[in-house]
Amino acid sequence: LEPAREAFLELLEEEPGDPVCLRSLGAIAARAGDERAAMEYDRALASLDRPYLFGRHTLGRAAIAALLGEEEQALSLLQTSVSQGVYFGTALLADPDLAVLVDYPPFVEFMTPQG
Repeated sequence: LEPAREAFLELLEEEPGDPVCLRSLGAIAARAGDERAAMEYDRALASLDRPYLFGRHTLGRAAIAALLGEEEQALSLLQTSVSQGVYFGTALLADPDLAVLVDYPPFVEFMTPQG
């Protein structure tokens, strides 16, 4: 995880506030068991206030919450990210950070096509 963390830190220097870098760094921290750092990246994502995010910042927060074992929070953030513009589809099922939710019944219900 350390080489990936270093690479994303370099990218973040080039593009401060990039939601993909912030999400990735938060996910790396969560996977490494560093909850404090993961929550710092969550707060950074939550504070992003610029146009054209289309929910990517909230999706990043959902990923971090999922990796920290906060299933209910992760699903709530995922639903919010979709309402903000994240594409709802099979890509969410293939997201490696959200994979920890595949056995969480409310997530399964959310992802099941309706109608």
